[in-house]
Amino acid sequence: MRYKIKNKFRFTVFLLVVLFSLISIFSLSANALTIDNERTIIVKKGETLWSIAEDNFDYNKEDIREYIYNIKILNNLKDSNINSGQELKLPYWLFISMVAFI
Repeated sequence: MRYKIKNKFRFTVFLLVVLFSLISIFSLSANALTIDNERTIIVKKGETLWSIAEDNFDYNKEDIREYIYNIKILNNLKDSNINSGQELKLPYWLFISMVAFI
């Protein structure tokens, strides 16, 4: 059985909407922040996770609260308490876009 397109304009608009939606979804899911590397620092007297995050994160890639959360995850910290002399791993983020590979 063959399908017959009754309204070519509607069909074209429908295809464009579907194509744009698929590209948008793929582009959003393909762009990801991944841990590229870790850097280790020694906590100095008076430093907090917030001050360390302010000095080391990229404002263009994420919110500072997310960066602090990721530091806590990476170092298995249950809360935000840190001590001077403590070793902390800091994540380096690499922005990967699959669209660039297409």
